[in-house]
Amino acid sequence: MEASTNTGSSQNRRSIRSILIHRPMQREFTLITVIILMFSMVLVAFLIRHTLNETISNNVSSFGKIGAYNVLSDVSFDLTVRVILVMFITIITIALFGVFFLHRVAGPVYRFHQLFLKINQDEIPQDVHLRRKDFFKELAIELNLLFKLLRKRKTAIQQINGIVTQVSGQEAPEEIRKKLEEIRQILKGSKDSS
Repeated sequence: MEASTNTGSSQNRRSIRSILIHRPMQREFTLITVIILMFSMVLVAFLIRHTLNETISNNVSSFGKIGAYNVLSDVSFDLTVRVILVMFITIITIALFGVFFLHRVAGPVYRFHQLFLKINQDEIPQDVHLRRKDFFKELAIELNLLFKLLRKRKTAIQQINGIVTQVSGQEAPEEIRKKLEEIRQILKGSKDSS
């Protein structure tokens, strides 16, 4: 029973750790979003204080039962309008920030998708070049190393194929011709899969 509890808790820890997949990107997005929301919160607090002070100073002489009701009604309306305006501006700001921030993510993802399509069409793409502020630069470096390796292997396969073709044109024993044909078929299979 205790072993299954430990297994369950380790799975939970793994899933909690996996929430932060790309730490720099998620850290930056979270930090800027929290800063915008905190600024909005401070602005709302300032507006509440300012509206109350403004309403009280304008209506000091009319504080009776009816006057207090009118003052509170005015304060309530002013606060509602101002807070809604601040929240609307905050939502628009976060949405715009999200669009521009996610552009730095979506651009590289789109480029990687295009590269994989080229690879699936039996083409070795040119190196990936991302913009200065794009994310996933380490992935682009790894892909560039992979493309370099694929280009080297393609060149080696072409050279070996040329040598095999040259040697099979010469007179050779039947056993060697069979082996050369096997090599040619293997190279043809490599060429089709590369």
